[in-house]
Amino acid sequence: MTIGYDGIFITSEKFFALKFSSFIKIPADGLYWFNIDATGRVMMTLHGAEMHRRPSAWSRTVAEFSVGLKAGYHPVDIYFMQDEFDSELKIEWEGPGITRQALPENIFFIEE
Repeated sequence: MTIGYDGIFITSEKFFALKFSSFIKIPADGLYWFNIDATGRVMMTLHGAEMHRRPSAWSRTVAEFSVGLKAGYHPVDIYFMQDEFDSELKIEWEGPGITRQALPENIFFIEE
């Protein structure tokens, strides 16, 4: 498995599961768009509320959702699982003053 950092980008062979828990620091109040490009099962939550769920792992899917967020720290969980096929997961965002890009490393924190 390779977990590279150009944002969250994971490639792997077969049969694994991953749970990523963190806080993301939102720089300004506003509407944020998240884009999830995955070939495995994936779910993303913010403050424990499900923002996106893809229960099937049979083909590549790109999903987008938007959510209004206040500036500050927000708990996020990303669950990713792959069964039989090669897998990829890429998450991008866009928001006030932010052009669409991979989630940058410097927005993730273990504690508020």
